[in-house]
Amino acid sequence: TSLPRGVSFTDRRSLVPDALLGVKLHPSQLYESLGNLLVAGAVWGVLQRRLEGKARPGCAFMTYVLLYSVLRFLVEFTRADDRGGFLLGLSPAQWTAIALAAGVLVWNAVRPKESSA
Repeated sequence: TSLPRGVSFTDRRSLVPDALLGVKLHPSQLYESLGNLLVAGAVWGVLQRRLEGKARPGCAFMTYVLLYSVLRFLVEFTRADDRGGFLLGLSPAQWTAIALAAGVLVWNAVRPKESSA
């Protein structure tokens, strides 16, 4: 990247491919850390709603799974390591993220609704 936030790895122990040593890369680790802070804030909000009785059991966990799946899917595009193309040019982590997000959506659609009695 030519962006000011680019980082260069110079040590082979960093697991960056030799061809990318010294090249400015997107700081995907920082993107994921920042994204996780945002996800944590959203989960905290759902937990508060749960304590107030406005959210159903399991919602906080499923919120985390859904939002982290979206985050990981997007961050994978900025990673410089070759995880191997799996299908349609997406990495195995991206397909896992898609499967988990779909699972959350199915869970939300089929779980029984709480009665208000």
